[in-house]
Amino acid sequence: MKGPIAHLMKLLEQPILAGISAGIGIAHLPGIILQPFGFVAFLTALSSFPRFEHARAFRLGLGFGFGYHLVTLYWISLAMHVDWAQFWPLFIPALLFIPAGLAVLTGLGAVAGVQFPQGKARLLVYPLIWLAQEWIQGHLLTGLPLNPLGLSYGLHLSGLQLANTLSIYGLSFILILGYSLFVAFSQQRLRYLSLFLAFLIPFGYGTYHLYQNPVEVYPHHSFALIQPNTDQSEKFDERYVEGNFHDLIALSLDAKAEQPEGQKLVYVWPEVATAYDLTHNHGARADATHFLEKGEVLITGLMRRQKGKNLQEPHHPWIYFNSIGIFGPKRAILGLYDKHHLVPFGEYVPYREILDPLVTKITAGMDCCPGEGPTTLTLSDFPFELGPVICYESIFPGEVIDRKNRPDVMINLSNDAYYMNSAGPVLNHLHARVRAIEEGLPVARATMTGLSGVFGPQGQDVGPTLPFGVRDFAIIPVPKPAPPTLFHQYGWLPLLGLVIIYVIFGLTLLGGIGIRKSL
Repeated sequence: MKGPIAHLMKLLEQPILAGISAGIGIAHLPGIILQPFGFVAFLTALSSFPRFEHARAFRLGLGFGFGYHLVTLYWISLAMHVDWAQFWPLFIPALLFIPAGLAVLTGLGAVAGVQFPQGKARLLVYPLIWLAQEWIQGHLLTGLPLNPLGLSYGLHLSGLQLANTLSIYGLSFILILGYSLFVAFSQQRLRYLSLFLAFLIPFGYGTYHLYQNPVEVYPHHSFALIQPNTDQSEKFDERYVEGNFHDLIALSLDAKAEQPEGQKLVYVWPEVATAYDLTHNHGARADATHFLEKGEVLITGLMRRQKGKNLQEPHHPWIYFNSIGIFGPKRAILGLYDKHHLVPFGEYVPYREILDPLVTKITAGMDCCPGEGPTTLTLSDFPFELGPVICYESIFPGEVIDRKNRPDVMINLSNDAYYMNSAGPVLNHLHARVRAIEEGLPVARATMTGLSGVFGPQGQDVGPTLPFGVRDFAIIPVPKPAPPTLFHQYGWLPLLGLVIIYVIFGLTLLGGIGIRKSL
């Protein structure tokens, strides 16, 4: 094994290749076997640079970050395929500029690292730098926390369970700390502590936690997840709108035919499932609800319009929202939610007053307006309250539910048809699973083309997961919530506490290994 490993490490002296190796365990989870090699190569190089070698450190971090973000975010550029004739010039910029921009953070992190002495001191500080990088990436401008390192634990559910206390960022901190300790003590037996820290503690805790918390379900309600597998290019094409709408109804009727005895169904259609605005189109709403029995509802994504001042076109009488509507029998409108965290250049153009007309959206129609924020929807005669989450919103830890009025179940409607059968749908599904764990709440996830499924409050799969590219439905019991997690109750304080403990412990360790004198 020494020969192939030595050859691999030689290749990974190229920062971009090291970054690709480090990130492949996120983009394609089984690739986590390559991840340690990428981080070991990067951290070894960073620890060896002379102090204050800013230019070299920045180039190393920039190359590593570019490779890391390229392999974990390449799928964003695939959105151009929906209207390739118009947007093909944006494919290469999206593929390269997004990773390059985010790589600047990694380069600056490497620069921050060489402020500390070579060797162990630098390696012990770097996990804090990496944590700061991910935090900034998740909050700068509109935020883009799509690829935190902690998602690597998603290869097995047990590895994600500590997110219920530390969030996904805390898992990133633990894993990068493990890699840093391994390099710092690579010539000592203490290096095995890093493996214990990075893998055995999270997986050991997670295994025990899952064993102690089996999924419980509501006895009389089930979700009917509808996945129509509609081609995105046909979604708003007038030639297909009516047929696509009736296909949703047909799938719902197929689900109704298999309705379990004694169960009321909660039908869940995907994000903007139909081009019809069911809040205004009474005929379409009648068709969409005619099969509902008393005590049943339809939850669907829709593009909702209302009277208002349109800033994009002042003379236009309508403003638009990416919404979730809840409808009952006899066309009743039972609840509405408007997406509050919109996709830049997908649902609106940020800083339009500056960028217009230089930059446009890659989707049809006018800009969407943001909603007021997370909310909890209450339905009469239902034993659970709902927390709606639309697509992109599910990637933001701590921002998916109304924290003052905790729901019982999250409803996540999405549309991954833009990203084809790539890492994108898998990662978005994984984000929804992590939000379930962080909040201790079940998630019902319905998407246009897959993946669709239901998670328990510890992220367990409840029932089947509908795969990508399949037209189908799934009837799955509604899971009950778990008690509020520490992350739900205290937010970022547990992670901050871990950082403070690590800093105190790290300072003691630095003194113990004789580095303090060189600081």
